[in-house]
Amino acid sequence: MTESADRVALVAALGASRVIEINNRFPSQRINADYSGTEWFSRDHLDFAATGYPGFSDYTVLEGKPAKKGGGAPGAVAIHLAFQATDNSLWIEHFVSDETDQNVGNVASKLLESITHVARVINDDPDKFDLSPALEAYLHLLTNSLSSSLGNNKKLEIKHHLFAVGQRLGL
Repeated sequence: MTESADRVALVAALGASRVIEINNRFPSQRINADYSGTEWFSRDHLDFAATGYPGFSDYTVLEGKPAKKGGGAPGAVAIHLAFQATDNSLWIEHFVSDETDQNVGNVASKLLESITHVARVINDDPDKFDLSPALEAYLHLLTNSLSSSLGNNKKLEIKHHLFAVGQRLGL
């Protein structure tokens, strides 16, 4: 549905039982270094049934716009992980590398810095995040000081997000 579509008319024409609302709730920033702390993400997994919709959808931890092709090395590397808050809503915590200068370090070292922050939070609060296969993969990278890429980071973020939402839905 485009922004100019009449949502009410569309739902009336199709019926709520045939509509799934799609919301891009990821709070994207201009650059990775701008991410910080935790941000509310969604209650859609809790509320969709009350709307009469048969399901819901989200963009996971992806920006609504496609990534730009090209560009140079990132100044910072960020990891975005979903977790459930005490009210059962989903939040995203952002873990940013210490190094934010594009001309210092490389993707692999910056990713390990970000994972170090993830590991610290897990150590302090072991129940905060669902122990997804993706989270285990991050910790394996850190424990073994393995090199990885931005593409693998994005894959792991998405896998963790889908796992966390699936857990909320009992899947």
